[in-house]
Amino acid sequence: MRKMAICLSKGGVGKTTTATTLAYGLGQRNKSVLLVDCDTQGQAGFFMGAKPSRGLAEVLLGEARIGECLSEAKPNVMLLAGGRRLADATLHISKRTMGIERALLEVLQEVEGHYDYVLLDMAPGWDLLSVNALMYVQEILAPVELQMASMESLGQFFKRVADVKKYNSQLHTRYIVPTMWDRRSSESRSIYEQLRAQFPQAICEPIRASVKFFEATSKGMTIFEYAPKTPGADDYGKLVNRVSQEHI
Repeated sequence: MRKMAICLSKGGVGKTTTATTLAYGLGQRNKSVLLVDCDTQGQAGFFMGAKPSRGLAEVLLGEARIGECLSEAKPNVMLLAGGRRLADATLHISKRTMGIERALLEVLQEVEGHYDYVLLDMAPGWDLLSVNALMYVQEILAPVELQMASMESLGQFFKRVADVKKYNSQLHTRYIVPTMWDRRSSESRSIYEQLRAQFPQAICEPIRASVKFFEATSKGMTIFEYAPKTPGADDYGKLVNRVSQEHI
């Protein structure tokens, strides 16, 4: 079972779009996927057209078992939803006397071996739940908007990841996914080349910017469902193929 966090300590880089699209694409390849929304905004359910009443917060708070909070978002894709109550859950975890960094790992042990992939859609900030997520996963997929501000965030993010790796030796950055690619922009081209030089093994092909992503989201659909013949769908298709063909 592969465990992957889709994360970067910056908003607006395409984390939830990437997480939900990757989950759907893997499901279409007959892989079983659990998508865990670790964000108080709870956007993963909205992006996939799902409206669960309970999710990760209720599990972390001890109000329900994980099996009671899962909902089928897409074929072969189960969702453990996020939402505002995750702030309460994070505070609850912080009051534990021991193992505050392993609370998420403990509750997800219940699904160990039940899925081919567990994908964690992370919040843009950095808090105790972020640390919990990186203590659980093996792989990081970092969407990086091709703008200078994202490069600065990437450097800060990896300093924090390095601290977590001291306690989770399996953790590694597997994929760097450039997002919102604009071929006409010299800044996009420059930053993409920087990423290629810095992460030659992890760099993926860029995801081209498109209004179709926003249109798909408003309908609770992925780009594969809404506009399967667009460049954006083609780009994400390549990412799904790469992830599905590689192994730990």
